[in-house]
Amino acid sequence: MLRNTRRRAVGLVLAAVLLFVAPGAFAAGTIETAATEAPRQVSVGIFDRGLVPSEEGSYESNRWVDWINEQTGVEVTWVPVPRWTAFDAYNVMFASGSAPDLIMEYVRPRFETWRDQGVIQPIDEYIERYSVDYKAYLERHPDILPWTTFDDGQQYFVTSRRFSTANHAAWIRQDWLDNLGLAMPTTTDELLEVARAFTNNDPNRSGRNDTIGITSRVGLFEQMFFVSERFYVEDGRLVPAVLTDRYKSLLDYRKTMFDEGLIDREYVTDTDQQRARRLWKTGQAGIYFAQTLPTFYEELMANDPGAVVVPLEIVEGPYGQNGWLKEPEYNDHKVAFNARMQDPQAAIILIDFLIGGGFAPTRFGFEGVHHEVVDGVRVITDNEKFRREVFYASIDMAFVKDYEITADYIIAAAGDDPVARAKAGMEAAAVERSMSVDYRRDYPFLPTNETLSLFFAEFDPRLSEIITQAITGGAAMSPERATGLIRDEWNRRGGGEVEQIMNDWFDANRALLGF
Repeated sequence: MLRNTRRRAVGLVLAAVLLFVAPGAFAAGTIETAATEAPRQVSVGIFDRGLVPSEEGSYESNRWVDWINEQTGVEVTWVPVPRWTAFDAYNVMFASGSAPDLIMEYVRPRFETWRDQGVIQPIDEYIERYSVDYKAYLERHPDILPWTTFDDGQQYFVTSRRFSTANHAAWIRQDWLDNLGLAMPTTTDELLEVARAFTNNDPNRSGRNDTIGITSRVGLFEQMFFVSERFYVEDGRLVPAVLTDRYKSLLDYRKTMFDEGLIDREYVTDTDQQRARRLWKTGQAGIYFAQTLPTFYEELMANDPGAVVVPLEIVEGPYGQNGWLKEPEYNDHKVAFNARMQDPQAAIILIDFLIGGGFAPTRFGFEGVHHEVVDGVRVITDNEKFRREVFYASIDMAFVKDYEITADYIIAAAGDDPVARAKAGMEAAAVERSMSVDYRRDYPFLPTNETLSLFFAEFDPRLSEIITQAITGGAAMSPERATGLIRDEWNRRGGGEVEQIMNDWFDANRALLGF
């Protein structure tokens, strides 16, 4: 029987509607400035997502930079780092000696790489000596330590629990189901039949052949067949997903979808998913796999005002029912201390300020300015003002925070705006549906290992080629032949050594991983 891991039932909500948190006295100017013996300085790498409106300034200088400096008594310098090339950018800065004091990233193995290079340092001593609020946070959440502690027994970054773990959903056109007299699909077989009907039976009643069953190439099928993670625990050992029988079943299912034209046949070249998104928001696709937030809702309604979109049921496949992808609970912002940092106490002052409540204004804005508190819920009073003055800061400036949300509060936080309430209702339904079924992940993160990194850097491109050939190659490439080629490629490149490395790591960390 497949093993489902347990995850906390909290849902994904984007900052534009994420306004629930136990409100405190975070109006402008109400937080006391941290007492310090002398002026302190710290620099922080922050993801540059290109979101700061010109009238607000820049990532280096804006209203929230000024506010944090005033509240903490620390001169905090924010150093923009390109979001999607942050790892490379940091490596260049480390090499030139220009890296900021605090290094912000998401991917845990990258911090292990930096630890091994000696460019970041342990932080346990600083937490013990200087911290009050973050230290207390760790005491309340001791299960955070496996994430922050490396194999030498020391912590190398600060982090906090995600306010959500559910961040993916599949969306389906309920109006198309109704037009064709179809029930919501609950199994992979039923999903296949619905995709056929959406493609072939004129679900939008246009009288033309202008619809497709499913768009998006992101993970939907892999999750249904329990092969979306690299390894799974089978009979007490880690086994590569691509070597399981489930993987052959996945390829067979995807190939059927492609051969019958139920998915977009141009998906191979749609690497940035622009075409998939266009098919969805122009009302040409019946099912779209994205995030719990109803993606491109306004565009879809503008193009197809009669569209009714609801979350797809989490379908059951031949190997059971696997939930849509959920993030590990502590897979959020991670911030390390540069080995060359001059004033670690300044860094701790900033971290304590944020985790102790300072995160709230940068996430939600100020009461009476950007929101009102109604029955304990922060409700946006002016969506445009919030989007202009708060949203750009809400994503990354509060890199540690202490709150969570529920589906009920997503709706409450939307206020009276009809579009916001419609989206919030859809999102709440998606969160509830996502959290109703566990997503199988047998370990929270992969170990950092040079052999593993080199192996997958070479293996993954060839795997992608074989998968594409299997799905698009017609009778010339069966799933059986494809899985044979995958196994041959795995063995030829040294997959046996990779399996041994993974299982040695697994055996050494069974208690940590819950086995």
